[in-house]
Amino acid sequence: MDKGFAETFLNGVNSTFGFERDTSRVNRWYVEASNKELFMFLNKSIDKLIETAGNYPADFLRGFFDSEGYPIIEAKNRFRVMVGVANSNLETIGAVKDMLAQLGISSTIRRSNLIGQEVVIRGIKYTSNVDMYTLTVSRKADVKRFAELVGFSSSTKMKKLQFAIQLMDLPDDKAISKWHRLYYKTPRGYKLKNSTGKSF
Repeated sequence: MDKGFAETFLNGVNSTFGFERDTSRVNRWYVEASNKELFMFLNKSIDKLIETAGNYPADFLRGFFDSEGYPIIEAKNRFRVMVGVANSNLETIGAVKDMLAQLGISSTIRRSNLIGQEVVIRGIKYTSNVDMYTLTVSRKADVKRFAELVGFSSSTKMKKLQFAIQLMDLPDDKAISKWHRLYYKTPRGYKLKNSTGKSF
């Protein structure tokens, strides 16, 4: 889990906060919450959870994108900014699309991985045991509206998105140049450089 997302969740619940180190898994931040009411709520059917989430679309979407989503930046031959989210539950992804539409944000859904398809995660090859779906917000106006009404609680994701949006209306060559002054490309997307221009 992203550290910023974990800290945001921690602020909202009475929890213990720690860092998991498991040799069989990638190091990650986690939050543990012990609460009977929370357990009973989360144990409801997906339909009931989505119905409740629909009463708070912006808040639900922010949490969902914090957990499953990411800014998508293309900065090679052209400069393009999008927002994406991936999940194996088509019903959930469909509900997310509907909630975005409630806020005036258009999006598209596609099946990105099939059961049995080979995928690479953190440089390691796996065989997907589920169909995976990706929702993308791609139009400029929709990306800007997403940042304004939903956004990310994760400061890393939000700062990346906000800076990219500032460059969206520049000519591609200028936007790409400015982007690469602050970010460098990795197999998992762009990461921020430090003040000396080195990665961190």
